[in-house]
This record gives sequence, structure tokens and C-alpha cells, in this order.
Amino acid sequence: GCFLEAISMMVTTLGIVVPLIVSMGFDPVWFGIFITRAMEIGFVHPPLGMNLYVIQGVAKDVPLGRIFKGVLPFLGSDLIHLLLIILFPAMALWLPTVIGQ
Repeated sequence: GCFLEAISMMVTTLGIVVPLIVSMGFDPVWFGIFITRAMEIGFVHPPLGMNLYVIQGVAKDVPLGRIFKGVLPFLGSDLIHLLLIILFPAMALWLPTVIGQ
């Protein structure tokens, strides 16, 4: 999320990465959820997360350092969620499985 926004990252990389992921035996739906969460983390990760600068543009009286400190608990929970998706892929695949039935 530092250099490109989400659509640009997906367009430039997924055409090459998805066939590799599928050939390695990973579920493409799981990978889509994983990559989306990872990109969201990139958008709020200091010091180059784009969403942090958007927040500063809206709340002009709040210093950027305070915004960085304020996002850290949410960043920590996002990283834990990403770790849980890696350790327990069924968490990410449960809802798509229920909807597909």
C-alpha cells in the first residue's frame, strides 16, 4: 500500500501470482481474502499508509504523529487477523462455503 493503490497492485501482480498459488494447492478464494487484508494493512501502515494522510487532510488540527499512534492498535488487530487467516484458512473460507450451498 506504500507505492500503489489496490487496483494497480492487483492488476500488475495477480496475473502471475494466482496461477502459482493455485499450482501450489492454495484455494484462490482464500488467497483473494488474504491479499485484500494484506493490502488494507498496507494502507494504514505508518509511515507511508495512504489512508493516514487522508485522515490528516480531513482532521487538519490533529498532528500526523498522533494519527500514527492512534492507528497502532487497529494495525495490531489487523496483523493478528491476518495471522489467524494464515494459521486457520477455514476461517476465511467458511462464509463462501455457506453461501455456495
